[in-house]
Amino acid sequence: MATPWVWLNSRGPNEGECVTAVTADAPVSKMCFWERSTGAKIITAFNVTWANGKEWPTYGYTHGATKVELELKYGEFFKEVAIYSNTEGRTEYFSGWKGTTNIGREVNIGYTQGYVCSAYHRTLYSGLCVGFQARLSRKKSVLNKGGIVVLNHLEHVVIRMNYLSQPKAEIQSVLVDDTTDENDGETPLRVEWIKPIELTHKISTRKTWVEELDVTKTVFGKIFGISHEDSTTYTVSEDISQSTSYSRTTSTILSRSYEVPPGRKYRMTTTYSRGTFKSNSVHNTF
Repeated sequence: MATPWVWLNSRGPNEGECVTAVTADAPVSKMCFWERSTGAKIITAFNVTWANGKEWPTYGYTHGATKVELELKYGEFFKEVAIYSNTEGRTEYFSGWKGTTNIGREVNIGYTQGYVCSAYHRTLYSGLCVGFQARLSRKKSVLNKGGIVVLNHLEHVVIRMNYLSQPKAEIQSVLVDDTTDENDGETPLRVEWIKPIELTHKISTRKTWVEELDVTKTVFGKIFGISHEDSTTYTVSEDISQSTSYSRTTSTILSRSYEVPPGRKYRMTTTYSRGTFKSNSVHNTF
């Protein structure tokens, strides 16, 4: 059975206490690392905070070390990761790590240069960082092994859109009809104008970060409507879409009766603008 997360670890001995600061409930929002101040600036301690506010206590050895903070934006995930180890004497242990995220940010924590060995992880699974794991060496005050933890491969995601404000709508004037009626008779001409129309209203929102993960998705959220009675409104709906851009078509029938006097020509233009249908009649003498 596949585990919900995967440890991208460095080389080093499988000895010492294994500390796992991981949760599959939320992505990491901040990680703090302590770099040794003398010699090679290897990582000797860490703590983790998640997007849901949960925080893990500090593990490792902070005495005489310099604290370095890494904050990850919600939805930021890694596309490249390399974990580094360093050798002192005959023992190899975790020293630092590098990574590149989906927003182009480059991360470089700890000792990643000089006489180090890297473990480049070609498979990053989902790339979403959900924690950090290490093995502590109390004898040497170092981390024998270490590395970030990422969420396993995602198969399907559900997006629930919850707008704090209505996105800007594409509301433009739409020409519904342009009719010219001439009466060259001697009696009034009665005109029954009936026009079935369809209007399409589009709402586009920014793509969510989940849609960049290249997995199937279901989007629940706000559906935006349009009608001849009022301006654009939206309602909470369980309608399903495959995108965060919505398009809704509304059908209606407009009708109007009027008379064209003898020897006159009437032109009637009907437009839709900002939620209202307007009819403009231009009377011309024939």
